[in-house]
Amino acid sequence: MQQMSVLYGSHMPMRFVTERNILAQTRRLGGYGSSMFGLNMHMERYDELDFMDILNNPYEAPEMERESVHAQMEKAYGM
Repeated sequence: MQQMSVLYGSHMPMRFVTERNILAQTRRLGGYGSSMFGLNMHMERYDELDFMDILNNPYEAPEMERESVHAQMEKAYGM
């Protein structure tokens, strides 16, 4: 981030962090996990493989219980 502010000014790292935070808040209805496509593209992570890409992805577990949309909203808003 330091190099970015030297090259483009101080607004560029702040904009980068703001965009990353906005893209990280993306959610899908119905309890399904988001693929975070926008966030991964923004962070240029499609060229590398992580451990989560190969093994132990919790969203691919067959025994994962799903909550309804209403139950998720009640939990999120403390109702």
